[in-house]
Amino acid sequence: PRAADSACIVGYDAEILMNRVAVRYAGDRPAMFADGGLLDLRDVQVEADTLSPGIVADRATVIADELWVTEAVSGIEITAGDGPISHLNRVRLVGSRPSSSFGPRPVGLSILASRQQDLVEVTNSKICGYPDGVILEGSKFRIDHSRICGAVEAITVHGGEALIENSR
Repeated sequence: PRAADSACIVGYDAEILMNRVAVRYAGDRPAMFADGGLLDLRDVQVEADTLSPGIVADRATVIADELWVTEAVSGIEITAGDGPISHLNRVRLVGSRPSSSFGPRPVGLSILASRQQDLVEVTNSKICGYPDGVILEGSKFRIDHSRICGAVEAITVHGGEALIENSR
């Protein structure tokens, strides 16, 4: 069965903690959607058959350790809010679909900001198989000990700041 216009997991100004969970989703929305609050993902696998990003965090803080996102056209979209820094550690974003000739290009990790001081940190991670590995718009981004592969453009910065260390 398909979820159609509903996300599988939704939170509004909520604290969502998932530990050792597998999510399989087929629908038109993201598998996980957080509007504000905290999205804390530990040892989570998300298989999202969707044209949306697999995970969308709008003004939410994302803490992820050992997260896999596969099958979605785009991996994760974070719009930073007023909360603390988002940390992604040991995250695997794997794009497997060929690009479509219509709509936006698939992106492994999209980081959008409402304020210039917003920061997202990525460590020990792998983003592979998307035409755009990371797109950064108006925030700060730090990536360390990570790999972006199979991308036409690894990191694209639009009005933000990217610090790349020990990565390829």
